[in-house]
Amino acid sequence: MFSRSVLALTASALLALASGGASAQSITYSGADFASSGLGADFPTIYDQFNYSSLPGGPLDVSSPVSAAIGLLTFVVGVNCTSCALTPSFDTPIDFTVNGITHQIDLLYQWSSTGPVDTLTFSTPSALSYDLGSNGLLNVSFGDLGAMSSSGATMTENLTATFSITPVPEPSTYALMLAGLGAIGFIARRRKI
Repeated sequence: MFSRSVLALTASALLALASGGASAQSITYSGADFASSGLGADFPTIYDQFNYSSLPGGPLDVSSPVSAAIGLLTFVVGVNCTSCALTPSFDTPIDFTVNGITHQIDLLYQWSSTGPVDTLTFSTPSALSYDLGSNGLLNVSFGDLGAMSSSGATMTENLTATFSITPVPEPSTYALMLAGLGAIGFIARRRKI
């Protein structure tokens, strides 16, 4: 009878440990803005422009994975660059703050032109992790941006992020699990005697 109670107690502790903190986790986020002009110019001129505008948000419940638009990319194509031979690459760090903790999104992109059509090709930014203490570890992964091409129009696209949290079990859950394992060990030792 006693051993069944201990097994039930241990099973409930393991289940609580596996489920972690299923309670609601709320975050707020914001970011910096960025603007660049003269993209693709082999010499100073008024060629293409790229802008990143932050889209702050929250409170956002991240107790289960959720996606949101965090920034707006704007690509403005200027005078067509029919003689531009360069295909410059850019690495733009953009501050991104979650619950007061700031990390940087590493936005990598390359400019190119085929004459009438100018293109910005983006690499998917690397994921970020935020340690929210007892609330868990917040993982932020970013959507694939691909490319923005235009022969003169203004192009816009959202940078999206998926937020997911890895909960940290309560200390009492660990204590309960250890007590159950200890009781199982005690019973097993007693049966051998």
